[in-house]
Amino acid sequence: EFRRVLFRSIQGEPRDITTSTTAGDSSPINTPNHLALSSCQYEDVKLSDRNAFLDSDSDQSQTEFYILDFLKQKPQGYQDQDLSTDEFLNNHYKSDAYENELIQPSLKSHKSLEKAHKILANHQANVEEIKQEESHYAEKEQNFQSLQKKGATQDVLKKYAEELAKGYNRLGMKYNKLSLFADGFELLEKSLKFYQFLNMEKEISDLYDAMGYLSFKLAKNEKAIDFYNRALELKIKLYGREHPKLGLTYYELAKINMANAKLSEAETSISQGLRLLEGNPVENRKLITLMKFTQAQIMSQNGELNKAETLLLELMNKLITELGEHHDLVKHCCLNLSDVEVKKKSYDQAAILLEKAYQIEKRRQNKNPLQQANITNKLGVLYLKQKNYKAAIQQLLTCYEVRKKLYTIKHPEVAMAVLQIADVYTRVKEFDKAKTQINNAYKIYTVYYGKSHPTIATCFHSLGNISYSLQKYDEARDYYEKSLAMDLQFYSPGHPQLVQTYEGLAYTYEKLGNKQKALENYKYILKIRQKEYGEGSKEVAALRNIIYKLSTKQ
Repeated sequence: EFRRVLFRSIQGEPRDITTSTTAGDSSPINTPNHLALSSCQYEDVKLSDRNAFLDSDSDQSQTEFYILDFLKQKPQGYQDQDLSTDEFLNNHYKSDAYENELIQPSLKSHKSLEKAHKILANHQANVEEIKQEESHYAEKEQNFQSLQKKGATQDVLKKYAEELAKGYNRLGMKYNKLSLFADGFELLEKSLKFYQFLNMEKEISDLYDAMGYLSFKLAKNEKAIDFYNRALELKIKLYGREHPKLGLTYYELAKINMANAKLSEAETSISQGLRLLEGNPVENRKLITLMKFTQAQIMSQNGELNKAETLLLELMNKLITELGEHHDLVKHCCLNLSDVEVKKKSYDQAAILLEKAYQIEKRRQNKNPLQQANITNKLGVLYLKQKNYKAAIQQLLTCYEVRKKLYTIKHPEVAMAVLQIADVYTRVKEFDKAKTQINNAYKIYTVYYGKSHPTIATCFHSLGNISYSLQKYDEARDYYEKSLAMDLQFYSPGHPQLVQTYEGLAYTYEKLGNKQKALENYKYILKIRQKEYGEGSKEVAALRNIIYKLSTKQ
């Protein structure tokens, strides 16, 4: 009854969501699992970015922030192409790369282009300012080293070291704010060296947290875990095991462990963090809420869908009571709960939740088009799950258009939308169109990530799906094997991200009559599903049945 009443209370005014003109997110529901991976490279534009999410008082236009998010990455993506600024910025608003009857180039907006020029100029000025300050501190560092060699007194050295530690730390954080994570990390390393010279343990513990965060952003997960563990060790020494300051570090560790598919470790970390923060629930409300979202995601990955649903419903009821039904945290709770409902195949409930999230975002004074994009994309892949391909393509095309305008035609988030559109083409047997879009996505990803990256593996997997549908099983096997080999450079053989590829290989080897290889891949899937859902689950039972039938087949 509680569940029914709550869903009714958040349903809001009806809207024809099948013709929405907002855009979507890159978190696919019914596409190969590793399609979700590109989103981890751009977490700063999503809920999972702690800084962006908690910083609700930012003056900067969200649209400007997201355009800037790509502009600042221009050197990495375009260093070999030497585009002029005008050519580069034009790509935000016009493209001839994907002209066909379904995806038309956007109209160029001179007003938007002028605004983009200003954003880029402001960004370049900020970077130049940081570079100048960095040069100043580099000179100071040389002086410090010279004084050390000459045997200067500790008081003199400490004065220099304190200035350098604080200066490098401040500049590193400025780079972090601009999402220039590698540059930021380099300066924080320099800051750490001087704080260690000064033996300032409080500042060192804070730096370990920051360096763990940047390492995670740079996809160096083991390095991030090492920094967070160092932070915990120092904080326990400074504040004791029960201090709330440890809560955020446990939260960050939980996120990394979840990304590494270490769900029991993630659950332990999140539980420890919540226990420390819930002593002061009002002051820590936002962080506690974020941690409970993560806790629900862990439950969902473990196959505990009813448990995750109950947690999120109770949390939503509390948020609505305390903050009102239009609060941003309620919106994010709706989005998290919609993912659970999709997994439960409760598609009508998922649609209600997405509608409510859209209405909350629509009411915001400073509207964020990419948050609206998040909602519409989830709706598009929901329709894909329901095999409503016409509605799915409408939502996914809208996602594509908005991302293209706010990023650039050659941005990985645009590539994600293109891959999702390709998935629809594959399902409706428009294979040539699907291949074209997959190849377009492949070109974008290689510009950013090189020839080896999980997103590249996704492209091979998608091509394997097409070959399988065309009954070209040798070709499909080759694509799936190539996808798996690349994924195994980044994940262990038992990682949930690999399930879709193991499935593709199992089906393909069955078609090729290679029973041994098919069984081998089914057993990989079984091990992963046992860990996710438990031995007594229907998913595991179904797999055991498949394995038994295949193994006894003559």
